[in-house]
Amino acid sequence: MTKQQAIQLFEERKVRTIWDDEHEKWYFSIVDVVAVLTESTNPQAYWRKLKQRLTEEGNQSVTNCHAFKMKAADGKMRLTDVADQIQLSRLIQSIPSPKAEPFKQWMAQVAAQRLDQMQEPELSIDQAIMDYKRFINKKINTNEHRNPQRLFSLPQVTEYFPFDETTWAFRVGEKIFAMLDLEDTEWFVLKCNPDYAVLLRDHYPEIAPAWHMNKKYWNQLNIFGSLSDSLIKTLVRHSYNEVIVKMSQRKRAELMVASLECDVEAYL
Repeated sequence: MTKQQAIQLFEERKVRTIWDDEHEKWYFSIVDVVAVLTESTNPQAYWRKLKQRLTEEGNQSVTNCHAFKMKAADGKMRLTDVADQIQLSRLIQSIPSPKAEPFKQWMAQVAAQRLDQMQEPELSIDQAIMDYKRFINKKINTNEHRNPQRLFSLPQVTEYFPFDETTWAFRVGEKIFAMLDLEDTEWFVLKCNPDYAVLLRDHYPEIAPAWHMNKKYWNQLNIFGSLSDSLIKTLVRHSYNEVIVKMSQRKRAELMVASLECDVEAYL
């Protein structure tokens, strides 16, 4: 089986998944599903107890579950219990939650989207962009009055794919200040002052030197971890400023004017 991992979003909550291209079906992380349905502070413990009870009852949904290596919050690959759509639907019946039915409908939608994407591969990239624009906007645009379509709410930011079809980059002028890999969407790459970068890495386990980048100037953030939305927003602004300070005085003046126009438009 060729396994392709992906992060799916249910009501802005992450659910780790693996696509089995041989049998053409998704496997979902059971712990992530438990966290979504129960909002438990310790979904791992909740699943252990539920798994033990269902095993003692001879529930086939548990005995037929698989365990695949999936990326954990610390960035390491760890064995994780997973279930396909049918198994998970049966397991959900044992979890009292008002979100049970909406989640089942969401699973069916995820499966349908995948089949569409297999017929038209470009839809996969389009869907990922739409999902993570919504998620990132929620993370860093705390002012609800701002236009949600203005990604980052920062002036003169454009987006493009400079390296390949999955490396989604954001730039001001011609300089990149943020990147997201659509195949490994947990990690958000930002530019950072070298001294500040080291302090952040020492203090937050969800911040590490960026892969495939100059680690002196680039950090990667696990945006699905415990980092606060306010910190993520601050680091995005810091990354943006790191690029701006190296621009010419004329270019910075143009950005300042654009910023003022942006602030005015946001409240119209």
